[in-house]
Amino acid sequence: MKPTTSIAKRRPSITVCRRLCLCFGCLVFLLPCTSSRTNAFHVPDAILHFTTGAVAGGAGAVAAYPFDYIKSQMQTEYGKQKFDNGVDAFVETLKQRPLDLYKGVGVQVLGIAPEKGIKLGVNDVLTTACYAQLGGFPVWCQILSGGIAGACQVVASSPLEVLKVGLQTSDMTFPQVWNEVGGAKGLFRGAGACVFRDVLFTAICFPLYN
Repeated sequence: MKPTTSIAKRRPSITVCRRLCLCFGCLVFLLPCTSSRTNAFHVPDAILHFTTGAVAGGAGAVAAYPFDYIKSQMQTEYGKQKFDNGVDAFVETLKQRPLDLYKGVGVQVLGIAPEKGIKLGVNDVLTTACYAQLGGFPVWCQILSGGIAGACQVVASSPLEVLKVGLQTSDMTFPQVWNEVGGAKGLFRGAGACVFRDVLFTAICFPLYN
């Protein structure tokens, strides 16, 4: 009886994943039509940058999520006691509970899409503004635009981390995790650390990339 109940509980998650993949597939198909500034749908650049970043971030999150799940397991005392290392954790989870590798993926996608959309969108807008006002894109401007983009993305990255880790490291459902963190007020617990992390990351990443 228990395995049947477990499978029944996980079916909604599978349905959500399929719907998310379908949505992202449609967006990826439509994006080439809006890839230039003079696209057929006349989409404003800011919206285009945000959408492109959101789709790219969501697709990347789905592909890499099993590894993120294993990382979270190995960072807990329970995971350290149960598994020898990351490889062992991946193999054992794949054998015993393969669907757990995507446990909480809905929250990850819904959080990572706006996070990457905000980060890449803000950086692109600031880059365009720098070229328009300065006629170039000096290093100090690259660092500044990257830092601002990182600070803006915390609006999405902080709640994402709180909910995702709660789902990955426990058997609680989303409503239970929501209540455990204290509702909306608890979503920005540790946001200060997220600001320093994301600002530093993007202030270094974007200038080196450019």
